[in-house]
Amino acid sequence: MLAAAFAYLALTFDSPSEATAGQLVANIPTRPTWQMGDLRQLPPSYSGSDIVRVLHVTDMHSSEEAARLVRQVTDIYAVDLIVNTGDETDLGTPLEARYPATYLPLTKPVIWVAGNHDSPTITNTMKGIQGVTVLESGFVNLVGLEIGGFPDPAAASLNPAPSSDAVQAVEADRIKSMITTMDDPPFIVAVHDPKQAARLPGVVPVVLNGHTHREQISLQQGTVFLDGGSTGGGGFRGFDADGEVPYTLHILFIQKQPQKLLAVDTIAIYGSSEEFSVTRRLFGAGEGEAAAGTAATSVSSAP
Repeated sequence: MLAAAFAYLALTFDSPSEATAGQLVANIPTRPTWQMGDLRQLPPSYSGSDIVRVLHVTDMHSSEEAARLVRQVTDIYAVDLIVNTGDETDLGTPLEARYPATYLPLTKPVIWVAGNHDSPTITNTMKGIQGVTVLESGFVNLVGLEIGGFPDPAAASLNPAPSSDAVQAVEADRIKSMITTMDDPPFIVAVHDPKQAARLPGVVPVVLNGHTHREQISLQQGTVFLDGGSTGGGGFRGFDADGEVPYTLHILFIQKQPQKLLAVDTIAIYGSSEEFSVTRRLFGAGEGEAAAGTAATSVSSAP
């Protein structure tokens, strides 16, 4: 395993004395002063025709702030593709079916898989939105990337309770079986619950998931697992026993040829403390080797 380069991506800005998370999101394009320091072996640019930028969002939970955040980051990063790993809503009700239209369609294609807080109603709503591809145990090639998507089994019902461990174990076996029989396995697999991807370490390069409301990046047998946390700050469960759930999302920088993950930016916004941070994690590997990464230090700004 090769040691990856790492860098510090520092972000500072003058916050208003009283700001909601939504106001902080609105100020992203205009208020920050970017300070790139202590860069080590960072590629000189992530622009160009050989780079694909993928925005990973998840667990928006009908949040107006999340809708604004997704629109802003899509523009700021000039992303090529958005992958949404579910829990678009809180209860999957017909009333909540109005929510996706608050930020969709976007100017770039969207891939969506359902979470346990979604429902057949929400799935059908997403299918009817221009530019959105709903994956239900299927695969699609967009912007040069082969991507597989698998909804949470619980999304087939109106009950938002998570699927049992037994159900998810069967689902994990099924997903692995589908992928390992393919001549060309996907570069990215999108699921809602990480338990769905329990059998994928070493099988695909990248796995995207949500559900936990805890943003995390891990490397397992050469597979990069990206838990997006909650782009909606956990919805009405924004505070739990462990404290505030921040608004989080990932931006993946992927090289087309040879296809590999170069870096992941994590954006986190804490509405109560007005803190805003960006962390960049770099990945690197030689030809034919799995990606490896080291965590970068995150710098948070506060009033």
